[in-house]
Amino acid sequence: MAAAVLAAVSARGERYTLEACIRLGLQNSAAALNAAREERIADARVVQARSEALPAVSLQGSYTRADELEEVDFGDGMPVAVGSLDTYRASAVLSQLLYSGGRVRAALRAAKLSEQYAAWRRAEI
Repeated sequence: MAAAVLAAVSARGERYTLEACIRLGLQNSAAALNAAREERIADARVVQARSEALPAVSLQGSYTRADELEEVDFGDGMPVAVGSLDTYRASAVLSQLLYSGGRVRAALRAAKLSEQYAAWRRAEI
């Protein structure tokens, strides 16, 4: 494959410096591209592990419109309407992990080590 690239470059008459060749090699190298991808994945794992220790908020809301109200007759000939045509509901939940037996700390440490390994591997290429 390298011979084909050299032949194509020499046919066009282009000249490349050593730095340009290294840059092109790193940009097009499958190993370098995989190392960069693994580094981004390791960064995402650190963020994910860190998020387990942070508080979480969840919000929910709903609206229901009834066609007509239910009526209850207590036998006195005067029915009483029960409920309302419009029903609104809202809830908010805030949760915080208090104890996990060291799971979060271990996950964060493993993610940071994975990130360091990915950076080291990318620098090695």
